Amino acid sequence: MATLFRPRYKRGIERERREIDEAVGDLTIVDLLDRNALHHGHLPALEWMTRDGLQTITWAAYRERVTEVAAGFLALGIEGGAFVGFMMGIRAEHFVADLAAVYAGAFPVSFYETLTVAEMRYIAAHCEAEVLVMEHEKHLDRWEQVIGDLAHLQLLVVLDLPPERARDGVISWGRLVAEGIGALEEDPGLVDRSSAEVTQEDLLTVSYTPGTTGMPKGVMTSHRQAIWLIECSRLAFPHVKPHLRLISYLTLAHIGERMAVHYYSLCVAGSIRCIPRPDEVVEGIRSTRPTAFFAPARVWETFHAYLMAGLEEEPNARKRATAFEAMELAVRVRRKEQAGERPGMVEAAKLRLYDRVLFSKIREGLGLEEVEVGISAGAPISSDLLHFFAAIGVPLFELYGLTEACGTGCTNLPESNRFGTVGHPMPGMEITTDDRGEILMRGGLVTNGYYRDPEATRQAFDADGWLRTGDLGRIDADGFLTYLGRKEDQIRTSRGLYVAPLNLETMINWRTPVGSGCLVGAGREYLTMLISLDPDLAPGWATRRGIDSDDLADLSRTQQVLDEVAGVVESANNRVGSLERIQDWRVVPEAWSPATGELSHTSRVRRHVVLDRYADLIDEMYAG
Repeated sequence: MATLFRPRYKRGIERERREIDEAVGDLTIVDLLDRNALHHGHLPALEWMTRDGLQTITWAAYRERVTEVAAGFLALGIEGGAFVGFMMGIRAEHFVADLAAVYAGAFPVSFYETLTVAEMRYIAAHCEAEVLVMEHEKHLDRWEQVIGDLAHLQLLVVLDLPPERARDGVISWGRLVAEGIGALEEDPGLVDRSSAEVTQEDLLTVSYTPGTTGMPKGVMTSHRQAIWLIECSRLAFPHVKPHLRLISYLTLAHIGERMAVHYYSLCVAGSIRCIPRPDEVVEGIRSTRPTAFFAPARVWETFHAYLMAGLEEEPNARKRATAFEAMELAVRVRRKEQAGERPGMVEAAKLRLYDRVLFSKIREGLGLEEVEVGISAGAPISSDLLHFFAAIGVPLFELYGLTEACGTGCTNLPESNRFGTVGHPMPGMEITTDDRGEILMRGGLVTNGYYRDPEATRQAFDADGWLRTGDLGRIDADGFLTYLGRKEDQIRTSRGLYVAPLNLETMINWRTPVGSGCLVGAGREYLTMLISLDPDLAPGWATRRGIDSDDLADLSRTQQVLDEVAGVVESANNRVGSLERIQDWRVVPEAWSPATGELSHTSRVRRHVVLDRYADLIDEMYAG
C-alpha cells in the first residue's frame, strides 16, 4: 500500500467508528420515519407547488400516506423480499411509494428516466421486479415494449393514468391507495407487522451504477450503511442544525440524491421541497431558502453562468465595473488564503464593504443566503468556481464518492477546505492509493457487494477488504486527496506519456459557452479535444453578444464562439505542462446528453461513444 493516512484533524479512526456505531445502534429507516411522525409530527416533511399554491404534508401525514401505500402493495400480493421499481420524477408520491415499499418489506429500485429500453429491460429482469410504479403515459408506453420479457412483473402502477388505459395488471395510483385504505380497515396492524420485520442488515435499496461502458451493476445498500453515512456526516459537519430545509430536483436513481436528501431528511426531520422540472430549480431555491444544498458541479456552473450574465446586462456601467472589481478582489483574496497568506487591512476592509453592499444581495438573489453547507459532487468542479463561490460567501465543499460507498467517502470541511482536492476521508473511513494510483476505500459506508453478481463483488475487493474504486488519485503530504479520474479513461500517447484527461476537461467545462470537453490522444503523438456547446447557456451567451442564432450547429461555426473557445483552451493550456497541452480542437455541432449517449446519467463523458461517433473529425485533427 502507498500513502495510507488518517487525517490529522480527526480523532483516532477506531474511536470515530465506535461513536458512529453507538449512534446508529439498531436503527432502520422505518424507525426514523416512525420517530419523526411521533416527535415531529407537526413539522413539514414534503412540499411541492401546484396551481393552487404550495402544498405541504407533515411528518405525521407522511407516515400515514406511506402506511396506506404499503398496505396497497401488500393487498395486491407484493410480499416481503420483492423488488419494486420506480420511474418517476421528483414528486411527493415518489418519496411516499419508495418508503412504502420498505414498510411492506420490499426493496425499492429507481430507474433513470433516460435509460434505453434495453437497459430498462435488463435492470427490471436482473432484480426480478414485481411492481413498476411510473409517473405518466409516456413511461407506460416504454414499459409496454418490454412487459412480455419480464416474467416476474405482476403490476404496473401509473400516477397519471388515463381511465381508458386501466386494465388487469395496470392500475392508477388512486386505485393503489384505495386498496391500501381498504386493507387497513380490515386489518389495522397489517403494515405494522411487515415493517416490524425490517432489520438493519436488510437491503434498503439497490442502485444500478450508470457507468460509462456496459450494462449497469446493482450496488446493494443496507439500512445500516445509509444511517451510518448520516451519522458520520454529522461528525464531519457538526455546525449543521436539525430540521434542515432541503431541495430535491435530481433523480432518486442517483445515490447522491437518495442519501443527501431523501434519507438525510429522515435522520434530521428536515423538509424536502420537490422540484419536478429543471427550469423550476432557481425559483424553487429562492422561495425555499435551503439550509443545505447538494448539487453536481454542472448546477454550480449554471449558477455562476447566470450570475455573470446578469452582471454583464447591468445597464449602469459604473455599477457593472464595481461589481466585477469586487469579484476580482474577493477571488484574489481567497486565492491568497488558500496559499496560507492573510489579506491586508485594506483588502479586508474592502471585502467587508463589498459583502454588505453586493455579495449579500447576490446570495439572497440566488436563494443561498441561509445555506450552512453546500456540496458539489458527482463530477469534479473547477477550483476557479470554488474560489468564486467562496468569494461571494457561499460555503461550498467538494466531495468525492461513488455508488459503492453510499455516494461519498471524502469531503472538504469548513476547517480544512483545499480547493482542487476532494478533502479528507469522512469520519470512520479510510482511504489509500495502491502503487498504480488507484483509490482504495474501507469503512462503514462501503457496500457488501453487487446484487446477484458474486464475481464482480469478488473482483471489487482485495484480500484486506479494500474496495477498488477504479478511480485514480493522489494524496498529498497533508492528507488531501486529489481525484484524477477513472483508471479506464487514462490516455497513453504514442510517446508513452500517461495523461488523466479529467484535469483539462474540468478546466474548460465550466466556461460558458462550453458544455463538455472530451480529450483525445490514445496512441497519438499529441493531445486534441472535442468540445460541445452548452444547450442551455450557449444561446443566451450568443444573444448577449449580438449573434442572431440560437442553433448549436450554427453557433459551432460562428467566429465569435470559436474565438471564445480558443481563449478557454489557451487558458487551460497555460496551466499544464507542455506535453499535456491541447494541440488542436473542434467544436461539434450537437449537444451531448445522456439521452443521445455521449454522457452518462451523471453527466460524465462516455469516451468510447464520443471517440466512435466523431472518428472522422478526430482523424481530421491528426491529418496534418
